[in-house]
Amino acid sequence: MNPNILALDTATDACSIACCCHGKITEYFEIIPGKHSLFILEFIKKILIENAITLMQLDAIAFTCGPGSFTGLRLAASVVQGLAFTYNLPVIPISTLHVMAQGAFEEYRADCSCCLVDYMLVGVDARMREIYWGVYQLNEMGHTIPLMQDQLLQIEQVTTPDFGVQEPPLILGVGNAWEIYSDILHERYRVVATKKNHYPRARYVAQLGAIAYQEGRTTTAAAALPVYLRDDVVTQQNPLHAKKS
Repeated sequence: MNPNILALDTATDACSIACCCHGKITEYFEIIPGKHSLFILEFIKKILIENAITLMQLDAIAFTCGPGSFTGLRLAASVVQGLAFTYNLPVIPISTLHVMAQGAFEEYRADCSCCLVDYMLVGVDARMREIYWGVYQLNEMGHTIPLMQDQLLQIEQVTTPDFGVQEPPLILGVGNAWEIYSDILHERYRVVATKKNHYPRARYVAQLGAIAYQEGRTTTAAAALPVYLRDDVVTQQNPLHAKKS
C-alpha cells in the first residue's frame, strides 16, 4: 500500500510542500525568507488540486519538526495541527537533520552513481561555536536511519558512534558547519564529499513520512510540536543557514 502523505517544510528560508500520492511525489519549492506564511496554504491547495486529492483522502501529514527557525517551525506545527485536528489525521514529525541527510544522499547518488556512502554526518551552525549534529546510516533499502539522537553541541564536543568497521567508512558531510568549521570537522572525519549549502525539502519529508507511516510510527495532532534542541529559542534566527560572526 502506498499511503497518501502531505508533507511540509518551513524550517529554513526555503518553503516547500509535497504530496506523496499513489507512490508518486510532487513538490512545490521556493526560497522565500520571511514569507512562508503568505504562501504555505496556497501551496497546499495547489498541490492537492494537482494530485486530484482532498484532505479527507490523506492518510497522514508529515512535517519537519526541527531544529530550524523559530518562526518557521511554529508555522509548520500550527498548520499541521489545524489540518490534523480538523480531518482526524495522524501526524509524522521528522527531524530537519534527517530530511537533510536523506536529501543530500539522494542528490549525491544522482551526481555520483559510481561511489556510494555509508554514513551522513549532518552539521548545522547554531552560533556561539555550537552546531546541530546528526549521524545517519544508509540501510539496505537506500533510506537513511539515525544512529543517535540529534544534538546541540559545542563544535569541540562533536562525536560519532563506533561505526564498527575495519576500513574507513565512506562519509558524506552535510550542512553549513562543514564550511564554517571546515578545519575541525575535516580533521576529524574523512569524507568522500560534502553538501554544504543544502536545504531540507518536503519531497524527502514525504519520502521518509511514507516509510514511517508504513511502519506505524505516527502520532496525534496534539503531539505535532517543534523540536528546538536549544532552550533559548527566542534569539534563534534561521540557524540552518546562519553565518559565523
